Amino acid sequence: MRFDVDWLADGPNAAPEERATIADLAISIGGRNACGNEQPRRRGKGGRGAGSRNVRSATAATVSVYPLAEEIAFNWWRLFGGRDTELPLVDGRGGYAVPDVRLAYDGAQFEARCVPIEYENPQVRFTVPCGERLTRAQAEAALTDFVERVVAQLAAGGVRESGLQLRWARVQASRRNAEESAFCEAAGALGIDPYGVAADLGVAEEVVERQLQNRERIEAAIRR
Repeated sequence: MRFDVDWLADGPNAAPEERATIADLAISIGGRNACGNEQPRRRGKGGRGAGSRNVRSATAATVSVYPLAEEIAFNWWRLFGGRDTELPLVDGRGGYAVPDVRLAYDGAQFEARCVPIEYENPQVRFTVPCGERLTRAQAEAALTDFVERVVAQLAAGGVRESGLQLRWARVQASRRNAEESAFCEAAGALGIDPYGVAADLGVAEEVVERQLQNRERIEAAIRR
């Protein structure tokens, strides 16, 4: 799995985070480009029976990649902590037409897959089904590389303290602490924001600790 991002000039978007992160995006999954798409040409070119001449093919999605990076960052612990959770990136597409890429981790293997999807506004159809299994380390590396590139682009564009930048800094700090990382994953497995446990949800740490113990028993069973 690989995210290829070709940055473009600032777009007309109102939000500075999106304006700074317009790009041609291609996502390689299992050696295939999940961003391969078709769009109808303007009517009147080719006429009736013109077939494929009325369709324009493209190998990239021209979008702001900020919403996708934000979706990954804010769901990091749910993705890697859960064992029956699938993260569809289209849930965080921010109104942009993006391929239906779905990510999941079962404690042993990470799966990335894409299924065809069609949008009406704008009219575009992503046509490439693909899938790939990765190790956790490989998945983390690919996702981290993508998010880090978006964060760097924001900084280069003069954007400071966006939701993505603040959240990603917290995720990275937690990843560097083994005990905190385990707690965050256990909270994510419960569908809880680990950074809002005390302040927002009032969930006792012992509840999350029990979830962590249950998860460890499940993973041990999988390994057997």
